[in-house]
Parts: sequence; structure tokens; C-alpha cells
Amino acid sequence: MIFSFIFFISCLCFSILTGTMIISRGGIGGILLALIYYSISILFSFLALYFLRLLDIYEKEDWSHIIFAFIWGALGATFFALIANEFNITISSFICGQTFGNICGIVVSAPIFEEFFKLLAIVIILLFLRTKFNSPIDGMVYAAAAGLGFKLVEDYIYIANGIAIAGLSGGFLQMILRWVFGFILHSLMTSFVGFSIGFATLTKDYLKKILYVTGGYLLSVGSHFLWNFSSLIFSSNLLLMCIVFPFYTLIYIFLNILFYIRSVYVERNIMVEVLQDEINENLIDNNILNELINLNLRNKRKSSYLDSKLKKLYDIYMNLLASYSLLKKQYLNSNNQEIYNELQEKKGILYILRPILFGS
Repeated sequence: MIFSFIFFISCLCFSILTGTMIISRGGIGGILLALIYYSISILFSFLALYFLRLLDIYEKEDWSHIIFAFIWGALGATFFALIANEFNITISSFICGQTFGNICGIVVSAPIFEEFFKLLAIVIILLFLRTKFNSPIDGMVYAAAAGLGFKLVEDYIYIANGIAIAGLSGGFLQMILRWVFGFILHSLMTSFVGFSIGFATLTKDYLKKILYVTGGYLLSVGSHFLWNFSSLIFSSNLLLMCIVFPFYTLIYIFLNILFYIRSVYVERNIMVEVLQDEINENLIDNNILNELINLNLRNKRKSSYLDSKLKKLYDIYMNLLASYSLLKKQYLNSNNQEIYNELQEKKGILYILRPILFGS
């Protein structure tokens, strides 16, 4: 209920603030530009979300949870970040002057508060859907989804401001600049803290949990600070912008790839580690475990041994087994009763499906 209220209020405020600027200064052209922007951006966002879900190769997240993270980034995170940034700009301007206040808002406030409010998507899922978040890749998917949502609305606000300041041409220029230099920026930066929260859920050591989350958040804030600071310094030099910002983007992509590879390795090791008891209980055998962690073996079974009716069931089984193993790791770290109950439900389904897919 509270999240529905937040989304409603933020939609209302957003519509009033931006709609007025676009209609008063841009007219029909401004409305058309907004429609073009949203047509392209929404299509891009959902293609990116589909790709993100594909990256979760062992245990894909429910679409409803991914969409929630996206909507939170678009409406919840932007709503609270806008308030925080405006408050900090006002206070800084009152104390040190308008110029310093604007710099403070762009370079200091925005990285700290925008990254904080985006990561709340993960915190909400952890609090209310505890059993649905159980790996670093889950953190990456939800964080990147929130970043995509944030970009959708933030870019539109920049377009509206561009129209308010310089008319239709200013809004069009803002749209081009935001797409060219920052098309996946928010997802890349927030993914750092998403990975770190995922790693934090896999350890019993509370000091490590704190270090993981703090380190990931500082990396997200630091990368955001570097980008915003550079935009302030190089805003009048298009050539340097064309060199610096693509370079930053490549660095952020490279770091995300490293985190992702590490996460896949960690998930694979967890599944091998925690499923030994299930092998002894005859819930699975070593061949099933090998197929779980090796996608080539999975594809071989699907193409060689399963008819078309069982292929979908096989995918469901493997996703469920991966979910069971990662959830079991969390239970071993927490002894949470809710996690235990869901583990037993999953185990019961796995017992039913095994003879159908693999025989006795």
C-alpha cells in the first residue's frame, strides 16, 4: 500500500512539473519530442531488462520483481532523489551562494542520494521477498533494473529543463547528449552495490556483510561522482566529452563484467557445495548436478534425450534446483524459518519432477 501511494504521488508531481515546462515552452513540438523519447526509451528499457534476465543463467528472477525494481527506480527513487537534491542545493546556495549550491547538487548530493534511493529497490525486495533474493547476480539484475527506470525519468526531466531554458532545440540537444553519453550509465553504476549486497547475503560474518555493502555503495557513489564531476569540468569541450565519457563507460562495463564472472563462479561453487546432502538422499545424482552447473550438458540433454513436451519442464526443474541450492546456502547462514519452509516446498516439487525427467 505504501509503495502504491509513493508511486501515485511521484507520478502526480512528475506530471505537473514536467508537463507545464514542455507545454508552455515547447508546445506541440515539445509534446511530440516527449512522445518520441518515451517510445524509444521504453522499448530500449524492456529490451535491456530482457537481456539482464538472460544473464541470470542459473536461476532467473520473476518478471514481476524485475518490473517492480524498474518502477521503483523510475518513480520512487527519482521522487526522493529530486527532493533530496533540491533540499541540498537550497541549503548550500543559502550558505555559500548559488554557484556553489549548484555544484554541490551535481557533484556531491546527486551521487550520494541517487545511488542510495536506487539501491532501496534491493532493500525492499530483501525485506518483503526475502526468499526471492539469494545471489550476487540477483543483486545485479534488480540494481540494473532500478537504474534503467531512474534513467527513463531523469533523462526526461533533463529534456523538459532543456525545453524550458532554450526551447525545443534545447530539449532535443539534451535528449541526444543523454543518449550518446549515458545510455546505460545508471544501471552500470548501481550494479556495483547490487553485486555487493548479493555477496553480503552469502556470508555469516557480519563484519564482511558491512564491508561488502559499504564498499559496493562507495564504488557506486564514486563512479557517479567521477562522471558528474567530469561533466562539470568538460561541459564546454565537446571533444574531451567524446573521449572521456566513452572511456568511463568502458571502464564501468569492464568492472561489471568482472563482477559478473566472479558471481557466476561463486554461484556454481555454492551449488556444488550445498547439494552433497541431496545426492546422498537421492534427490539428485552427480549427473544432474553436472547438468545444473554446465549449460552445454543441459543443451545436450534437451536436444538428445527429451521430447518437446518435457523441454520446458526440464528448464523449470533446473531453475528450481538452482533456486533451492542458493536458498539453502542462505538458510545455512541464517537459520531463517521462512527460508526453511520454502526449501521444504521446493524439495517436495523436486522429488516429484525427478522421475518424470530422469526416470527412477
